[in-house]
Amino acid sequence: MPPPSYPHRHLLLTNLLDEQPDPPQDAFAVGADDNVRGCKLDALLLAGWSISGRKAKPEQRDALQHADNLRLKKGDFEVIGRIGEGQFGTCGAS
Repeated sequence: MPPPSYPHRHLLLTNLLDEQPDPPQDAFAVGADDNVRGCKLDALLLAGWSISGRKAKPEQRDALQHADNLRLKKGDFEVIGRIGEGQFGTCGAS
């Protein structure tokens, strides 16, 4: 079975972030729903990457792993060619 499309994974990630507790108000200035979700994702990633993340509860580690599985990845893009000459001249690989 092929992996779910990115729009489907985005919906799953949005639902996952909506389940997360709100970040502390003194840590993030938030407004709209997308900003709140972004702050929740930042808080989740910071907690997972910090040293204390190793001491996190299993459900917190599961949420971080699930968020990582749902993120935008290289496989979400289809390579259809290469850039030859662009607006600013020729692109070369080194």
